[in-house]
Amino acid sequence: MERFEEEVTLVKAESARVARTFGYFATQWEQRAKDWAKKGQKERFDRGAAAASWCRRGVFMKLAELAEADHRELEAHERWEL
Repeated sequence: MERFEEEVTLVKAESARVARTFGYFATQWEQRAKDWAKKGQKERFDRGAAAASWCRRGVFMKLAELAEADHRELEAHERWEL
């Protein structure tokens, strides 16, 4: 039983890290999008790169939200029934 409890602790910690990592990636893509937007609106490539960066940011934001929801659900289980 101790080993199972240790595994649950590790899974909880990992699920928290996954949510934070996706949030970090979303922030990185947001910064890239802003950088591309600053670089120039005249260049078609820059606008496309900014749009793609915003799109990737949205994907990682959604992944972060889902991972956070899963983490909250996992944390809600105080004791697992076997």
